[in-house]
Amino acid sequence: MKAARSPRTDKKEVRLLVVKEGEMLDGSIESLPDHIEAGDLIVVNDAATLPASLYGRDVNDSQLEVRLRAQLDDRVWQAVIFGAGDWRTPTEERQAAPRFRPGEEVIFAGDFRARVLRENELSDRLLDLEFNLTGADLWRSIYQHGKPVQYSYMNEELKLWSVHNVYSSRPWAVEMPSAGHALDWQLLLRLMKKGVRIVSLTHGAGLSSTGDEYIDRALPLAERFEIPQATMEAVNLTRARGGRVVAVGTSVVRALESA
Repeated sequence: MKAARSPRTDKKEVRLLVVKEGEMLDGSIESLPDHIEAGDLIVVNDAATLPASLYGRDVNDSQLEVRLRAQLDDRVWQAVIFGAGDWRTPTEERQAAPRFRPGEEVIFAGDFRARVLRENELSDRLLDLEFNLTGADLWRSIYQHGKPVQYSYMNEELKLWSVHNVYSSRPWAVEMPSAGHALDWQLLLRLMKKGVRIVSLTHGAGLSSTGDEYIDRALPLAERFEIPQATMEAVNLTRARGGRVVAVGTSVVRALESA
């Protein structure tokens, strides 16, 4: 299996591997309704992907990249620092990140910066950053200056619209919950017409690689999630009736297992 090197514009080209007892079936994503029965439940992650890669510099004008990992409060985020370079260089081959002390600043633009609060015990590259903006102003600046997180196996720079699922809602994920990317409204409608119920939860999918052996060994780090009461009731009812609960992606699995 090879990772896709660019976003698929025609979702009908996406392949679907179905594993059954004693056999494996290689087909198209369009065949998904053939394998899901009326009374089954599909759970999707509706987290939108935010542009979590921010390029900036330190007070010595050393170039760097900040990849947001998790929001801790209104203006504080935990983030991973990378040295000069961009996504075209494998994470493990990036230049060394500058070392920060508490109180020092990362500068993204003239009116957009963050103060280092502390290092994490895992690595001196995992920092808590307090931004100088809050609320809508902070979100506006993240979207103005940020780019989607991506990796060196890609052929081209990703556009933000290309890392959203059709049912994306709140921007909690710093990397795309990609398992749902092949699900378009036509396919979801076919499933619902068959008697399959579709519900959602929100899980802030985190970074999948940093190039730091200590951080990567600990991945996935704690991730924010929220499961609506209606979703939990649907899961319990489906199981009680003998139906199957189909989780679209590991982020959904992690949220359900943690609930």
